[in-house]
Amino acid sequence: MKKVITLFAAVLIMLLPCFTASAYPSSGSITVVMINKANKQPMSNQRVNAVKVAECSNTEADFTFSLDPAYGTGFDLENPETAQKLYSAVQKKGATGKSAVSDSEGTAVFEDCELGAYLIYSSEENFAPFLALLPMVTDDGINFNLTAEPKIDIPEETTKTPDTEKTTTPSEKTPIPPSKETETTSKSSSSDKKKKLPQTGMLQLPVPILGFLGALMFSEGFVLYAKGKKEED
Repeated sequence: MKKVITLFAAVLIMLLPCFTASAYPSSGSITVVMINKANKQPMSNQRVNAVKVAECSNTEADFTFSLDPAYGTGFDLENPETAQKLYSAVQKKGATGKSAVSDSEGTAVFEDCELGAYLIYSSEENFAPFLALLPMVTDDGINFNLTAEPKIDIPEETTKTPDTEKTTTPSEKTPIPPSKETETTSKSSSSDKKKKLPQTGMLQLPVPILGFLGALMFSEGFVLYAKGKKEED
């Protein structure tokens, strides 16, 4: 009897890792909260993608992640710079993975995610790509429902006010050319001056005619004077 109990206990000890491993869920969730720190407002209707880049295996409480060779090899998933390198590889490969759109509170949720490492990035490039390890093992325990709030600091668009018009001083003003009416009036007035004769009461006649008339009158006067002289004699 003791042998049977001992044998049964040994089998349980051998199967304990299997029971322990099966006690963990095979999937989890990733929640991305998008809050713009510039104005403290949630960013709604923003598309977020989650691409699985590594598989996860576990023995008891030990979880290990194996990078998918399709995205490269030799990357340290704990290094923050790895996310950007994997992002370039994902873009080159054209992988999209899971996609979610943020709600009115700026929250995008990925449900039923298989265990593994996920590259999270914004289609609108609102934040830098980052890696989410599912599950996340910390001193507080093992978390299968991750919540991440990436750093977003997008300044509000400032509308440019039109430049104020430059006030010109009288010396800076460009002289305005006279209009056609002004030119016509000036020309007509000057021509009128040329046509009009000065109103002095004198009749303007040509000089030769005046000379001829003067000589004629002088001759007639001389003749009359001569006749009068003869009559006196």
